[in-house]
Amino acid sequence: MQRLKIDTPAPDGAGVIAMAADLFLPAGNPRTLLWCVPGGGAARGYFDLAAGDTGHSFARRMAAMGHAVVAIDNPGIGESGEPPAPAAFTPRQAGDSHHHALAALRNRIPSLADLPAIAVGHSMGGMLVTLQQARNRSFAAMALLGSSASGLDWALTDEERGYIGDPDGLEAALPRLAEARFGGAFPRFRAANKELAAEIFGGGDPAVSAALRGIGDRMFAAGGVMSMVPGSFAAEAAAIDVPMFLAFGDRDIGVPWGEVPAAYPGAGDITILQLLATGHNHFGFSSIAGLCTRLDHWITAIGRAL
Repeated sequence: MQRLKIDTPAPDGAGVIAMAADLFLPAGNPRTLLWCVPGGGAARGYFDLAAGDTGHSFARRMAAMGHAVVAIDNPGIGESGEPPAPAAFTPRQAGDSHHHALAALRNRIPSLADLPAIAVGHSMGGMLVTLQQARNRSFAAMALLGSSASGLDWALTDEERGYIGDPDGLEAALPRLAEARFGGAFPRFRAANKELAAEIFGGGDPAVSAALRGIGDRMFAAGGVMSMVPGSFAAEAAAIDVPMFLAFGDRDIGVPWGEVPAAYPGAGDITILQLLATGHNHFGFSSIAGLCTRLDHWITAIGRAL
């Protein structure tokens, strides 16, 4: 595993954002490049739980199957630098930062330059790679894990609910809404609902549960709010026209998995996997083995389209 720092331009040319990433390479020539973006309140270590000691490392499993894997911290999270104007930084700008980081990595490491890139976004990370793809066309295919464009309307405040289906109004209100819900632009995440937190961070293996708590980090508050409001990025979701792999735990959060594909009418080729006895943080459960195998098979199956 290689630790990397990748400088990306900040919005409006106001300096740079140094983004931290881990690169996992297979023993032979890689088949694809997986760009892995964690969800809200999590650092990039989510994709390498317990450094593979318990078999719950998505990155190491996929590298062993022949893929180059990049796990990257979102701007302002983990070891990535904050944007120069944190309160004004938007999820769409975060998606652009990921696009610039991917391009810079390809330029830096020639062996990665021509590999098909596949997005792997968990939870809020799924929204960020959707925004990235719609605005920049970074990927040949997309895998969203526990993520949809349908939001969490049951968890919204009355004020947040007023922005359902109003993406422009929501984006303008994000600084205020993020402050109201989370207390700042990049605050330390604290789960208010302990029962929900148990579903998210549970996994059965105490070492894995501890590892999940260990990768908890600050929250990109604007991203957290936006991902919860239905219709906040409906146009970007509808613009996705590459193959999609959607995975959900049977104890996941969000709308029923059967309702999710309707938000991506342009994708055409959509595969859905339901993971049994699995909560929202899929890698914390024994189903990770089947998830990685099915994802690898899906990549092989769509190979001609990449």
